[in-house]
Amino acid sequence: MLALKLVPDIHYFDTFKEFAEEFKLGKGDILVTNEWMYKPYVEGLGLDMPVVYQEKFGAGEPTDEMMDAMKAEMDQYEYDRIIAFGGGTIVDCCKVLACEIPDKVAHRSSYYLRNRFRSYERSGCITSKARSEEGYRNSGYIC
Repeated sequence: MLALKLVPDIHYFDTFKEFAEEFKLGKGDILVTNEWMYKPYVEGLGLDMPVVYQEKFGAGEPTDEMMDAMKAEMDQYEYDRIIAFGGGTIVDCCKVLACEIPDKVAHRSSYYLRNRFRSYERSGCITSKARSEEGYRNSGYIC
């Protein structure tokens, strides 16, 4: 029995400018990237959104401490979408940050997740309805 089928829309862009125009990036968005990518591809576009540089919080694979620090900075802004512009670490960070999480990521990764989604274990997935009720934010990814 098929319980859920997700069919993504995949968009291709030659430039970040095309991406920004198509998805009307600006107020209500927050960009998570690396400074070395932001300067040549995004800075000159004059987009009205805060930028969080991942390297400010550490290098390599994301840690709980890195995620907690990024969340603390991002909490200073109001936003509806997280735009991840970068590679694996950027996208991994944004997948976690797209969730409504408590002040410490480590707390969520243990007791909080086990108990929060216990009722959804039977279906083997979290439905779109459950995701919106559980406070997930819309996230955009571009790699």
